[in-house]
Amino acid sequence: MSKQCLILTAVIVAGLALRLYHLNDHGLFVDEVYSVLVATGTGDPELMQFDASRPLYFWLLNLWHMLGSGDGWLRTFSVIFGSANIGLIYSLGKLAGGPRVALAAALIMALSPMEIHYSQQVRMYTLGTFFVLGGTIALLKAFAGGSKPAVITWALARLLMVLTLPLTAVLLAVDLLFAVFQTRAARKAGGGHSLLPLMAVCAAAVALCWTPFLLILLKAQSSPYDSWRSTLDNPNLLDYLTLLINFTASATPLQESGGPPMYGLFADLYVMLFPLVLAFGLALCRREKYILWLALWGFLPLTALFIYSNFRPPLFITRYSMFTAPFVYLILGYAWSEIYQRKRVIGLTLGAVYILGMGTFIGHFFQHPVHEDWREIAAFIGEHEKSGDEIIVWNYHSKYLLGYYYKGKNRISDLQVNRAENQSGLLVNLELVPPPKPGQRLWIITREAAPGWHRMREVYEEFQAALEGHYKVLQHSHLTLSDVYELQEP
Repeated sequence: MSKQCLILTAVIVAGLALRLYHLNDHGLFVDEVYSVLVATGTGDPELMQFDASRPLYFWLLNLWHMLGSGDGWLRTFSVIFGSANIGLIYSLGKLAGGPRVALAAALIMALSPMEIHYSQQVRMYTLGTFFVLGGTIALLKAFAGGSKPAVITWALARLLMVLTLPLTAVLLAVDLLFAVFQTRAARKAGGGHSLLPLMAVCAAAVALCWTPFLLILLKAQSSPYDSWRSTLDNPNLLDYLTLLINFTASATPLQESGGPPMYGLFADLYVMLFPLVLAFGLALCRREKYILWLALWGFLPLTALFIYSNFRPPLFITRYSMFTAPFVYLILGYAWSEIYQRKRVIGLTLGAVYILGMGTFIGHFFQHPVHEDWREIAAFIGEHEKSGDEIIVWNYHSKYLLGYYYKGKNRISDLQVNRAENQSGLLVNLELVPPPKPGQRLWIITREAAPGWHRMREVYEEFQAALEGHYKVLQHSHLTLSDVYELQEP
């Protein structure tokens, strides 16, 4: 086994170990519960319709669910693809920029807290990245060797990609640009073959197969399950830079982060050096045949989401944008490789700052949960409830969330939400909550709003104040990113 293979194996093993670490420590959060409900066909009709535009992951998860239903087992499905992606990004990097670029990008993906986080979720994001990378590898191989089977592989991977993550469809535009420019370059060099006709037919076939699901997606834009995006601020240039940094350093969603992750000396150094290294890579990428295209695959879709999000309810969201992250890792790997080749001391220094900074970022990730824990909430309610209590959850159709774990017999209902009268979509009318009977206790469960998510935080604080003014608070318990109130009539 070569030295490169040994290093790559070590990187993949390290990435796998990080993705398995504390995998089952927390129960499922809201989106994960929704995934299981959709996969098993037990969600409410609105939820089933909302996710019908991206069916592939749910079909596969249903098969996986037949083998086991534990939280850790369900998350292992994403772990598999999250770890496989480390190998795929190495393959893509080696094709585009050589083994040093490939290893650097693989290491960045393996250690990224964001990648670890989404590899530990019962969600479709690592599967989508798998098809993104697989399709891009097939496309490069097709034009490097004039391989028609590779074009067919590209088309299949892109179809599976859009059936998993619909927003990735924007990559198809870059694919076609790539094909046109590569064909022109080949003709100038006297090349005799052209893959454009076959690629056009394959692209048309992908579009035809995807069209029914696209129509479902467009219809779902008015779904209450998608209304939360109206609570987000339009992104600015600092958000753009923060998202790029977070791809490599933080699992905190962009709308909650409030800026780049500044957690200490080496983390701060990393954040300050990141834009310089990335800019250096982008400035040099035109010199390499394929590195420029990696930058376009990464930054054209990301910029399109950024522009769209300044005119419509934002899509510039970490999990929606993370399919572009591997291309950012490759540009960073290319930049570091060029620096190391020119000034080895500077390259080694940057490498040391990166490793020390990642130690801080990974430690912070494992010590600070990103989402609420419905298993913990259900266990708390089950331990403290009494027969006849009323349980109300503040979220849309949240009775499904608590009901996933809750085994008691008390009634669960949703808190009434009036989206029509409030731009934030989160106005709660406590007058619509049935008042407790004499001596009856009322439990209200809310998800804590992060300070960085300004609109949500304001509504959250107003809601807390309204609760305390409307009821007698017997107990207010802080759980993992959630609040549980035990109330009675005053």
